[in-house]
Amino acid sequence: MTAIKGMLTVEELAGQVQSGAIDTVLVVFTDHYGRFMGKRFDAEFFVDDIAGQGTHSCNYLLTVDMEMEPVPGYAFASWERGYGDFHLVPDLSTLRVASWLDKTALVVCDVENERAHKLVEQAPRTILRKQIDRVASPSSGGKIDFRLDSTGGTLVGTVNVPNTGGWQNWTSVELTSLNITGVHDLYLVFSGGLNVNWFRFRPSSALPGLPEVKYEHKMLANRRNYDVTGVSPMYMSRLMTVTTELGGQVVFTYGQSHACPSSPSSNIRLPYDCFPAWDPGDPNISTDDGWVLWNKWKVIQLQKSDSFSGNDAESYTYSYSTPTWHYSDEPTLPDINGCPTDDPCFSRHWNDFRGSEVVTVTDGSGAKSEHRFFRGMDDDRLGTGGGVYDASIVLSSGTYTGTPSFEDKNWWRGREVETRRLKSDNSQVHRTVNWYMGTLTAGSGISGAYFSGPQRTEQTWYGELINKTTATGYEYGDSYGNVTRQILYGDLSDNNDNRNIQRSYVYSTTVGYLVDRPQWEKLWTGTDSNGTLQARTDYLYDNTLTLGATPTKGNLTESRRYHTATNYYPSYTGYDGYGRPTVLTDARSKQTVTAYHSFYGYVSSVTRFINSVSHVTSYVSDPKWGVVTQTTDPNNKVTTLQYDSYGRLEKVWLPTEPTNGVASLVYSYTLTSYPAYVQSSTLQVRSSATYLQSREYVDGFGRSLQSERPSVTSGYRVVSSQKYNNLGQVAYSSAPYQLTGNLGAAYAPPNWDSVANYHQYLYEEMGRLFVDYTRSGSSTPWYEYTFYDAWWHRHYDPNDNRTDTYVDAFGQPVQVTEFNSGGAAYNTAYAYDKQGNLTRTTDQLGNTTWITYNLAGWKTAMTDPDMGTWSYNYDAVGNLQTQTDARNQTLYFKYDDLNRTVEKRQTNASGTLIADYTFDATGQKGLLSKSRAYSGA
Repeated sequence: MTAIKGMLTVEELAGQVQSGAIDTVLVVFTDHYGRFMGKRFDAEFFVDDIAGQGTHSCNYLLTVDMEMEPVPGYAFASWERGYGDFHLVPDLSTLRVASWLDKTALVVCDVENERAHKLVEQAPRTILRKQIDRVASPSSGGKIDFRLDSTGGTLVGTVNVPNTGGWQNWTSVELTSLNITGVHDLYLVFSGGLNVNWFRFRPSSALPGLPEVKYEHKMLANRRNYDVTGVSPMYMSRLMTVTTELGGQVVFTYGQSHACPSSPSSNIRLPYDCFPAWDPGDPNISTDDGWVLWNKWKVIQLQKSDSFSGNDAESYTYSYSTPTWHYSDEPTLPDINGCPTDDPCFSRHWNDFRGSEVVTVTDGSGAKSEHRFFRGMDDDRLGTGGGVYDASIVLSSGTYTGTPSFEDKNWWRGREVETRRLKSDNSQVHRTVNWYMGTLTAGSGISGAYFSGPQRTEQTWYGELINKTTATGYEYGDSYGNVTRQILYGDLSDNNDNRNIQRSYVYSTTVGYLVDRPQWEKLWTGTDSNGTLQARTDYLYDNTLTLGATPTKGNLTESRRYHTATNYYPSYTGYDGYGRPTVLTDARSKQTVTAYHSFYGYVSSVTRFINSVSHVTSYVSDPKWGVVTQTTDPNNKVTTLQYDSYGRLEKVWLPTEPTNGVASLVYSYTLTSYPAYVQSSTLQVRSSATYLQSREYVDGFGRSLQSERPSVTSGYRVVSSQKYNNLGQVAYSSAPYQLTGNLGAAYAPPNWDSVANYHQYLYEEMGRLFVDYTRSGSSTPWYEYTFYDAWWHRHYDPNDNRTDTYVDAFGQPVQVTEFNSGGAAYNTAYAYDKQGNLTRTTDQLGNTTWITYNLAGWKTAMTDPDMGTWSYNYDAVGNLQTQTDARNQTLYFKYDDLNRTVEKRQTNASGTLIADYTFDATGQKGLLSKSRAYSGA
């Protein structure tokens, strides 16, 4: 077989990999000595992953000498400062066969900074790139003509190259504009004697710059016991500060909640923020042999603020319970240092970080969120001689002895078992407890594979007078981890509100391996299938006609919505070859057709049919940003949208304005000064291009800070302002007020003591509004407030009138109590079915209104003390078809293909016409054009 050689494309490489001709790819860069450095990859992995994403390499490779020893003193990377990574980005134009090596290809990489992804200036290839961005000529010069579509095509520009005195005496030349519109092939025609090293194309006008996002890092010692001669602290960087492009700043503070001693009494499950690792010994540094301690740094505070908005700084403090470490018994880890069969095994020790059982986050208000986690410590190795370590989670309420248990199993590690929201005095407001199930699916013991999922979740709301608890349970009735029943227990003190959702699935374990497609879903009263059916929906796939048929692609092609226990209304979906929905057919057999762009795949049109007349809405999109640039409605009215170089909406031409004229709406973005703002302009007078303008200022995190519009009084503007508290919630919000200065006079920080009308908001620990003060300057004319006591909410309006609302486990009001000025209570009670539909209302005097529904959730009857009994019937999509009142008078409603009412009649479809409605006159598709009511009906 002839040996392959020469340059390769990625596609050609993939072919060579498939044939077995190449099995290895060297991913390399050039060091300061001209050597190739880099990594060796399996060729298939390179094609699938590395070619598109690149890889990482340690930056010390740019500091080593000929013997591969790091040279001290470099600012780029050094022993003293610590080492990091850089990013190797393959230049696929250099991909070639390494003919001197067996079955090997090679690609040269650019070296980029890992964080900013900019070229590393110290890399030789970067230096070379900067040197060759030029042209040269040793003679009388030459020129380059730019022509369209062929070497003899339209001339659109010429670059003249002067005599530079030598082939390597470079100079830069520039063609300011090519004056090209449309899509063309660009041909470069050379004449004269010249040398070209680099071309660079850029937009004809400079792009507006975007502020950079800045990242600052702090060097922290990775090693704990480095305070001996010749031992490096091995500094590594941690992200310390992020400054957003809008001027906001996020600051991380690191520390150790459980500081590491220099010489722990034992290395087994260290209760400190450090872990041991065995150093086999360095013959040159005798003090560096044996167990080495490595630091574990944790975030202990996060702060968010900016310097210009006047908002309160957000602050979150993190505290941690005692950390622990698990024995590294991962069987896939290699044994190092000739790990013996007996202990100690130096490649396996208690250095698998399992974190803290409890992490508490304290916010700026003093309230706390407490999180309790499984760490997977049960059945850990007890000591160097073996044995089994027992561990269980202890809840905030104490040790739990029920079923399932809270044994700290390995397959639950990282899952949250308990969450509590606490007031600043540590009293509870809300608590969530999670139970999990675990089923062995392969292997055995601690190293086995387990399927784990939620089994039960309980939530408790705490109040001064009442506590309320609700729960959700999960059952897994198949072998694929699907939830086959979800039980909603509601209020645990009342079994009458229990309900459950039962699901059945269809499976294809051969074609496509589809095991997560439901075939039906049923809602029942109670906790099992012995209750009363409340709702049902069936699902069929891939144009099968039989419920439960095996899917092949998993496309949902038919849904059946039941309105009685045995009768349903079907709807259908058709798909194209890419699995995109193309035809939606409702239960009345009315269709909506969606078409897609043949190349980019975005939606190009949506068509709905009314009496065989199509209503088409078409779209043109920009594939670069995935945004719609033109919409044409069913009346051929065109709306055009234009975006800037960063994908932001810049201009909109409504159908009232031609695209070659002034735009209807114009947006501009100013991010180079703080606070940043967006200016919006709405066209008022087309002939004079007069716009009504407004501005929206934002804080350092993009939240609305102040809106501004012109005042009717010359020389003034009208503004509305907001301020945020130390939790990021709206603290102040003003009504519009007038300031001196025209629009754009600059952001005016509000002096709240002089703002005539604004609201001040206070919140309770769950983030719900507690007090709403209406303020004028420093005075408070009135306020209203709400107390929350579990599911009981007491609201007082500005006149101190009290209204109590009691909600159930599903957040639905079940009783509203209003109090008059004398303190007398007036109650209104509400009841719901298991779908959440209102079924009963009872007032203070015992007057009750009853409402019933079918399985589809459509109201079928109502009995009211004043109105009497009414009944209702519907068509297949839920349009009200007949309505019969207490006098046995029936109204009939007729609809067009878009479900718009077109007739009202007495009794039935052939009864006396009461009213009719006409739509879609010429040029007015989608609009009501005429309505008539008939006298005597």
